[in-house]
Amino acid sequence: MDNEKTSLGIEKIIKIFLEKWYIFVALLVACVAACTIYYFFVVEEYYVATTTIYVTEEVTDEKNENTELMVNEKRAKDYKIIATSNRVLGKVREKFPKVSINPANISVNEYPDTRIFKLSVKHGNPFVAATIADEITNVMIGEVEDIISKNNIKVIDYAATPTVPQKGNVYVYYVLAIVAALFLDLMVILLLEIFDNKVKGPEDYSERFDIPIIGMIPRHDTYDDYEKRKY
Repeated sequence: MDNEKTSLGIEKIIKIFLEKWYIFVALLVACVAACTIYYFFVVEEYYVATTTIYVTEEVTDEKNENTELMVNEKRAKDYKIIATSNRVLGKVREKFPKVSINPANISVNEYPDTRIFKLSVKHGNPFVAATIADEITNVMIGEVEDIISKNNIKVIDYAATPTVPQKGNVYVYYVLAIVAALFLDLMVILLLEIFDNKVKGPEDYSERFDIPIIGMIPRHDTYDDYEKRKY
């Protein structure tokens, strides 16, 4: 019995959505339009400059090459913390006092199955992005050698000035807009249905009143030659 009620409830919800399809279309258009305006007129472009770093370490009997490759992920986290620390950024800011450096715009990631890392810096100015990336790399190498006491980190490539600005993936914004439209559509339709007190048929009458339906009087409309309804 519960299954029948659940099935009927789902069928009714689907019927409601099909009847109010125009609400979904309107909300979808509104969300996509808002997403387009936000992406093209509000989101700021930025440039990403990247340096490449190679970390060497002697392989001993107790530490084989496979073990070294497994610790790359932890090592990348260590370098990210060092690169964004006040110890490193403080020296970079002293050299470039007029440049705003946000630690959130600095990332350090490893290339899989290698000892090579990349340090990336995002900035609205491509020249500044490349300059700051190189400076952070140089300062970080000196600090790593001092902190870890190993002279085993070398620069492969310094950052080149980026030429193409980025704003993030536009498709992600549109997917979020569609999801938002679906969610808002669900909320609006359910609220309209909850606050709708009109009796539209025998089913609505049975739900509101515990009285059996004896019969129904059909509505009969007649029209004259001018398409005006008569009594």
